[in-house]
Amino acid sequence: MLPLVIAICGAASAVAGVLTTQAVKEKDRQVVQRYEKVNAELINSRDKLQQRYYELSDKSKEQINDLNLKLAESEMEKDLVYLALNLYHELMALREDIDINPCLEVLVQFHKAIALTNYVLQQLDKRLVPVTQDYFSRTLTRIDERDNLSKEQLFSFMAVLMNPQNNTVSSLLGEVQNEMFSQQYIEVKQQDDSDSYKDQEDISEELEGYQADLADYTKAIELDPHDASNYISRGNIYQELEDYESALADYTKAIELDPHDASNYRVRGNIYQELEDYESALADCTKAIELYPNDAYNYRVRGNFYTKLEDYQAALADYTKAIELNPNDDVAYYCRGGVYEELEDYQAALADYTKAIELDPNDAYNYVSRGNFYKKLEDYQAALADYTKAIELDPNNDYAYYCRGGVYEELEDYQAALADYTKAIELNPNNYAAYYFRGVVYAELEDYQAALADYTKAIELNPNNDAAYYCRGGVYAELKDYQAALADYTKAITLNPHDASNYVSRGNIYNDLKNYKAALSNFNKAIELDPNNDYAYFCRGVVYAELQDYQSALADYTKAIELDPNDDYLLVQKRCLRKLENPTGLVESVIDTVFSWFD
Repeated sequence: MLPLVIAICGAASAVAGVLTTQAVKEKDRQVVQRYEKVNAELINSRDKLQQRYYELSDKSKEQINDLNLKLAESEMEKDLVYLALNLYHELMALREDIDINPCLEVLVQFHKAIALTNYVLQQLDKRLVPVTQDYFSRTLTRIDERDNLSKEQLFSFMAVLMNPQNNTVSSLLGEVQNEMFSQQYIEVKQQDDSDSYKDQEDISEELEGYQADLADYTKAIELDPHDASNYISRGNIYQELEDYESALADYTKAIELDPHDASNYRVRGNIYQELEDYESALADCTKAIELYPNDAYNYRVRGNFYTKLEDYQAALADYTKAIELNPNDDVAYYCRGGVYEELEDYQAALADYTKAIELDPNDAYNYVSRGNFYKKLEDYQAALADYTKAIELDPNNDYAYYCRGGVYEELEDYQAALADYTKAIELNPNNYAAYYFRGVVYAELEDYQAALADYTKAIELNPNNDAAYYCRGGVYAELKDYQAALADYTKAITLNPHDASNYVSRGNIYNDLKNYKAALSNFNKAIELDPNNDYAYFCRGVVYAELQDYQSALADYTKAIELDPNDDYLLVQKRCLRKLENPTGLVESVIDTVFSWFD
């Protein structure tokens, strides 16, 4: 039975490895946590399975001498049944992850692991992994819609899946060919309304699937309320449905039934994090470390919690411990680099980002991360090189194009910036930030209609983005549509009432509308929020000048120059001085003061 056990362990490891590789390509490291959880759980299952096998094997040898071979085999088979069923539940959790982020390579490996697991269960006359016949075809459809796979790729995939001894997969071939390659399917994609309707159908199907799974696990719990794995599986589904309170209850019950499984504490810690209960999250992760003190992953997860709480020294210690236990963990180096960056130890940060690339030179996200670091240091050429390498490794990485567009914008290469932002939008039409910054570039180029369109789209995708309202208000102001500008600035203030620039801009609109009282009120608020805002003083000085209160205007201009000496402020100040009725002594005093700042 040993080759059978090792085969399934290898399959589980293959799935875990592919998942981790795929996950680190995502721009949002929060997504990685789910994959890493499955990875760790599969590895734990593999280790337990192998360890128990060898323990039973040794025990069997003793029993052969003392009793008989039949008794030994019976004991070993009983434990293998339990362990195989545990792996079954891990594979179900893996399936849930694939449902969220389908990937062709992962689906292939998933099938292999399922086939081997089912073979073990079949030999033991146990219930097989319940993968419905249309699961692979539906997932293929989703992958194709997202990644635009070719026919050749999909046929190749089906060839990998083909297994004469697997009736389920064999029966899928004709079904998938009919579904995936019918003339209707390979025609040009229909209009957006149809796509939207199809997306809604997919979401509805997924929800129905989750509800069916919930019912199955609830029934299983009723039949055996002492089986922790059923609570874990149901808890995982609740997580996918973002019902974190229910997930928390199930994992708490699982821990009550099996208090020595570190992975359950770690997952519950992630649930606490979703509920923003960081102290409980830390406590659970610490418990996981107590149970498995040599598991590098646990230290990395706790380091993430400490980073979230901005306890950078504690995070640094945990990431360093994770690296000590697993020197080949590129993610740990990446995370520690982020902490060093927060602590402004830029040399150490750069060293860690570079080490992450050295360990995984094919991970586009590692290059993007180092590129972001270079951009922060205003080393734009180095940042460009890293973003370009990331795009070379992953041409469909919209985030890499978005970041590179930002560097081109800083370098005032607006055409290159436009090209990259446009590509990012093409790859991810829901990237509201790409619309926003492309709007900024269009505004710089004085293409105000294009800027308006992009800001409006950014607002549509993210209605709580005060910056998009602020910038669109600026475009309306340029077009002298003051009422529209006023509405946008007011909305920006509603969304972010602590940003002084929102009040300054609205104050300028009121000034243009000659509503000087409202203008002064806004400038006063801006100065209250940001006493070092030179532009707020300058703008308030302009209003005072309009009201012929030249003494107040002069005081504000002088303050603006004190905060930011520049020729524009000086010029306006001189004009104000000429307006004063008795400027002789005052003029000389102010001029001497102003020019002393330039010495």
